[in-house]
Amino acid sequence: MHESVYYNSPIGILLIKNSGNAITEVSFVDKLTGTGTEEIIFQQPSSTILKKCIAQLDDYFSGKLFQFNLNLAQKGTAFQQQVWNELLNIRYGRTVSYLSLSKRIGNEKAIRAVGTANKKNNIAIIVP
Repeated sequence: MHESVYYNSPIGILLIKNSGNAITEVSFVDKLTGTGTEEIIFQQPSSTILKKCIAQLDDYFSGKLFQFNLNLAQKGTAFQQQVWNELLNIRYGRTVSYLSLSKRIGNEKAIRAVGTANKKNNIAIIVP
């Protein structure tokens, strides 16, 4: 079952979507009215994966969780998937440059492509 919910995080409102058994999107909502045609309504999710995601986000923001354990599913090229998987290896509280990421995936010259893949990451916070 596909479902989406809004989550009121300490750093802003997030829209969380799933594909039934995996999280497909965690994105920041810019306005309290969503896209301008809908009002944001905070409601409890019915799917297990969204409940688990919200529980882990709650623990993350309260300082109890430093690594997420969720099924994730983003659509993207093989290269984008490789970059996103490497992003998951960034430890809590650390930053990594695009150059460092490109070296980690074995393609030092792919700095700009790594940056573009990072920009296309649809799962904020969980995929840093």
